[in-house]
Amino acid sequence: VSDQLQRPFILLSYFLWFLPYQHVRFAAETWAGLLFLLGLSQLLGTTMRDRSWLVAGICFALCVQMKPAMVVACAGAMGWFLFTSGSRERAIIRLAAGGAIALALGVAVDSWFYGEPMHTLWNYLYKNSLSISKVEPLPVASETYAWFYYFPWIIKYGIWPIGAVLVAGLFWLTYRSPRSLLVWCIWPYLLLVSAIPHKELRFLFPLVDLAPLVLVLAWQQIENGTLTRVLQHRAVLIALVVINVCGLIVASTTAAGSGRTRLAEDLWDERTVPAGSLGYDFNNDLIWTVRIPSFYLPLRIKDIGINDPCAMANDLPPTPTSDLLIAEADCCSSCTPEGLGYRTLGRSETMPATFMLDLYNSDRHGPYLLYRIDPAP
Repeated sequence: VSDQLQRPFILLSYFLWFLPYQHVRFAAETWAGLLFLLGLSQLLGTTMRDRSWLVAGICFALCVQMKPAMVVACAGAMGWFLFTSGSRERAIIRLAAGGAIALALGVAVDSWFYGEPMHTLWNYLYKNSLSISKVEPLPVASETYAWFYYFPWIIKYGIWPIGAVLVAGLFWLTYRSPRSLLVWCIWPYLLLVSAIPHKELRFLFPLVDLAPLVLVLAWQQIENGTLTRVLQHRAVLIALVVINVCGLIVASTTAAGSGRTRLAEDLWDERTVPAGSLGYDFNNDLIWTVRIPSFYLPLRIKDIGINDPCAMANDLPPTPTSDLLIAEADCCSSCTPEGLGYRTLGRSETMPATFMLDLYNSDRHGPYLLYRIDPAP
């Protein structure tokens, strides 16, 4: 990164809107991305020592154990290093030694956890090889998408002006600087996950930390001309900054997923939430998305599962069966929790966040509300 773009690079590294969202996830994708980043930092050190190669090998092997598909990204990084620095037998030996140490550590931890000799990375590769060869299909989600789906997903879910700039930056960097380290790391991984029919957005998460670097290095490759003047126009820059700030605010103040942890927080308010039962106006296919885990519930609250307060019984008026109810906002027209005597206690997201999130993804579920039944007069 050039001296002039050091500060923008650092700001993007902290405040590109989806990075804080990513780094609070205690998930394999997050660990894999951080370990990969640490391995890259060892390869890019100003003074390469034997220990740097060893640590890089350990980090890359741990990264692969967290997310096996990252093996191609790690291989690309090591290949770039060996190609650009020339053949270094000592580096190869120490990278391999670091990888062997990490793999041995993985076997030890897996065996300790399962109580018998075990290596989950090997099991993962073995089971998936059987699945690919159709010998033994895996019981996984069956949704499949065309090979190119990750690119429109990046544009859509990155907030399209920012996502579009990110995709364009990757292609521009590839065109102008095909020997770039990022090109060697990102494209092998993208090609691998694109070739797999089952796709999920989280599969891209191990590489999100490279997004600021992609944007900055692509910018450095743009020559002075009409495109530069357009992108440097104050109105364009202000628009991108405002969009990014909006995404950052919503992502930082809204509970992840369905927002059920936000509703769980409301349940702990003893002033407005008395002891009682908690029901969910959802069917079997949807209740799992919003059901609050038992360890988040106060002891005075009893989870009774699915509860439809609008269900008719013996042609009598519908009667609520739970003191507390979680339902989707605007879930029905003829019968509403408010019409049955419930009043709103909490909301999974604020009204401004709902407006922003509906613009961000019109296909998403609506906000969820927590209700309490008012006692009969």
